[in-house]
Amino acid sequence: MPARSSRRAPRALAALLIFGVTIILLGGRLAWLQLDQGPALAAAARAQQDRQLQTVPTRGEILDRSGHVLADNQMAESLYALPPDVTDAPAEAATIAQITGLPETGVQQALTSKAPWAWVAHRLPRAQYKALLKKNLPGLFFQQEAQRVYPAGDLAASVLGFTGSGGKGLDGVEYYFNQQLAGTPGSIVEAVDAYGNPLPQAPLKYTPPKNGLNVELTLDAQLQYLAQTLLTAAVAKNHAKSGIALAMDTRTGAILAMANVPGFNPNDWQAVPPSAWRNPIVESDVQPGSAFKPVVAAASIDSGQANPNTRYPDPTGHITIQGATIYNWNFIGLGLPTMTEGLEQSDNVVFSQVAMDLGVSRFYQYFDRFGLNRPTGVDLPGEASSVAPSPATVYPLELATMGFGQTLAVTPLQLLTAEAAIANGGVLMWPHIEKALIGPNGQVVQTVQPRVVRRVVSQATAQAVTQMMEAVVYKGLGQPAQVPGYLVAGKTGTAQIPSPKGGYIPNSYVVSFIGFAPANNPRLAVLVMVTQPQGANAFGSTVAGPVFAQLIRTGLHDLGVPPDQPIPAATPTASSGG
Repeated sequence: MPARSSRRAPRALAALLIFGVTIILLGGRLAWLQLDQGPALAAAARAQQDRQLQTVPTRGEILDRSGHVLADNQMAESLYALPPDVTDAPAEAATIAQITGLPETGVQQALTSKAPWAWVAHRLPRAQYKALLKKNLPGLFFQQEAQRVYPAGDLAASVLGFTGSGGKGLDGVEYYFNQQLAGTPGSIVEAVDAYGNPLPQAPLKYTPPKNGLNVELTLDAQLQYLAQTLLTAAVAKNHAKSGIALAMDTRTGAILAMANVPGFNPNDWQAVPPSAWRNPIVESDVQPGSAFKPVVAAASIDSGQANPNTRYPDPTGHITIQGATIYNWNFIGLGLPTMTEGLEQSDNVVFSQVAMDLGVSRFYQYFDRFGLNRPTGVDLPGEASSVAPSPATVYPLELATMGFGQTLAVTPLQLLTAEAAIANGGVLMWPHIEKALIGPNGQVVQTVQPRVVRRVVSQATAQAVTQMMEAVVYKGLGQPAQVPGYLVAGKTGTAQIPSPKGGYIPNSYVVSFIGFAPANNPRLAVLVMVTQPQGANAFGSTVAGPVFAQLIRTGLHDLGVPPDQPIPAATPTASSGG
């Protein structure tokens, strides 16, 4: 007997050990399910017991600097499906597709989705909504959703952009500030049984959506309207291809107007080709021509290479460099003019010599200082940058032509931002279009403060170049840009348009006028460019100058800038060119 008992003891001990290990493993598994997988399993269980409908927030408005609404919302009916309640998906999809024009396969995918609910169509036209409502299709329901509208039609369209399916911003301010404008969706959660039927007496769980913020821009709607109106007239009168106008507060970098012609209506943005949506002021570069000469003058004076009274020989109206001949716009020489006189008459021979005397290293040093070698960082999408030869490979002819704004290309925004620095005493400001973010209840959430980028030239240099630009307006080619009651500083521009095959397109130009006022205490800088105007007298002074003058006059009034000292009497010389 003792011998049999001793044989059973190891078996019992082994069984006990196996049982213990099993208990430990089961306990570990249970702990893992509880601690690690518990939240996910609980969520899955809730999903089988709950049906959730997302509620859409109201998109924030876009406002001008005075609170005028540029982008708003109006309510429209949107269609969604509860797939478990759809009784005949193919038939219902065919009906919906016939009424709305949506692809039948896409509609059927929504109706047969494994999700508890699915959007079928956003923001239906009124007639489609009424037609579907009469059908009373099982499992189909309507919810009001805000539809984006632009009350002023094409006003600032390329700046504002537009929204697409689901109200998402696709371009312009709508795209750049989409996160702030969009808000956060809410939800309605309904308890259902295993068959998807609502549980009686079960309360609905409602999480309200968080509406989007309003974006207040620095744009002045009245000045923007004037810019588009004047630009449209100038393009039509001169049978031009297109035009742009840009206005900026010189002290803050705030963009007050940004107009592009031709434009488009963002309420019907799909009716035009994608190329029409572009904002060339920000997204395209252009050879600035003589409008670039103030930057070259500033670099020469600030570096100590020359001064406004330094003289440059121009006896014939042309100069030959590396076997190529550079001509003045009128083929006339000025003899031995000063740099100021060369700017007044937009003399290419003079500024070729200014650039060559400056040298490659210093030319690019100031090109960089003025922020022309990189994007400005403006708060708009798609910003382009400048195009210029590499400093290591620049040869004398290229340097000479860059002296009068050819060979290199900059965006219109870069050009005005750089010359606004001259108006601002030599201090470069960050250009921006956001003024503030406003909450749904009117509370200010964020205010944009002016941002200094750097000092680019001394105050003395800025003052000297300003006086040279005054001479352009009152003694030189820029006389059409005079504004009664205000002292104006400016510069004409005429640039050849490069050919894709190399060289330049014959008789094809971009004409411009750039400047600021009041010259003795600048507040407003404006750039006007018109592409491919037709006619023998289609110059920057005659085509862009008058538009510039009217924008300066209205813009200073809107800024509350009173007229300054009486302007000097004009002394007519040449009447066009530059």
